[in-house]
Amino acid sequence: MRNPKRRAREASKALKRPAMGTKAQRALASQREAMKRESVRARSQRRADEAEARFEQRKLRRKQGHRGH
Repeated sequence: MRNPKRRAREASKALKRPAMGTKAQRALASQREAMKRESVRARSQRRADEAEARFEQRKLRRKQGHRGH
């Protein structure tokens, strides 16, 4: 819903392309899509974890800076 013009272009391109021929090709394509979704999910999780770790490091450094009076 972010970019309706892009979605319309992609839909028209998909209609112009010939569909996958064999059952094996369709299976490979769906497997590839599943792997792509999994990698996107893992990447976003990793980014979130790294951001949390950076925040914890900053918090620790701030605490260390306040301790040594």
